[in-house]
Amino acid sequence: MRGACFPVGMSRHFAPPFQLRATVPAAWESVSNMPITHRVVHGQLATTTFGRSPKMPSYLIEYTAGELGQISAHADSITFGIWAVRGQEHGGEAALANAQNILADYNDYFGYRFPLPKLDSIAVPGGFTGAMENWGAITYNDQLLLLTPVSTLGDRQQVFSVQAHEMAHQWNGDLVTMDGGMTSG
Repeated sequence: MRGACFPVGMSRHFAPPFQLRATVPAAWESVSNMPITHRVVHGQLATTTFGRSPKMPSYLIEYTAGELGQISAHADSITFGIWAVRGQEHGGEAALANAQNILADYNDYFGYRFPLPKLDSIAVPGGFTGAMENWGAITYNDQLLLLTPVSTLGDRQQVFSVQAHEMAHQWNGDLVTMDGGMTSG
């Protein structure tokens, strides 16, 4: 579907900045790579405009909309969010804490700070396996991000492991492309 909207590529040559705007039912929430800059409600619909992204390959563009709930935190000038089907977002409390710790460690390890103003993690229910490192808006199968009261230590470790893997791609793959070029900066 992405190729039908704009060119898809992993090279820095397919890395323009993007600015998304979408109109969805007003009761829905919208999430994308960049923070929301403007939202206007027109009766039963709402138009949401997101900030302009830095240069990035088009395959990393993320847009999710639906009946979503969010928990969030702010640390070191970054807003962290966990998005899930409304009512399930609190299952992401461990993932929210993990994201803050992992990002701080990676900022030190890579010697280059995460350059976006936010990092969202989006729990996608059913039909989507694995995860995708969309820059600033990582998508996960909901079972790889959300915990329940009966989750085991193994479940918690898997959430952390998958988050650490996807968040490493925020540098290796998102900032530095397969052809060795910087997409931003």
